[in-house]
Amino acid sequence: MEIRVVRPGDLSQLRKICDEHIDLEGVTIADQDLSPYWNSAFFGTPAQLFGWVCDEGGCVLTVLQIR
Repeated sequence: MEIRVVRPGDLSQLRKICDEHIDLEGVTIADQDLSPYWNSAFFGTPAQLFGWVCDEGGCVLTVLQIR
């Protein structure tokens, strides 16, 4: 298992984790593609979000923190 920063290829897996969290919280959001926003926020200059994930063999298991 590896703890590392979010990479561009992680965005689809992050969306699945976020959807699971939304279901647990019992809230609804507009079903929209967040990838362009996340791509800009995580990887734009300057970056607006910083995140770390727990990666096991290329599978993102959890998001540790997003700031």
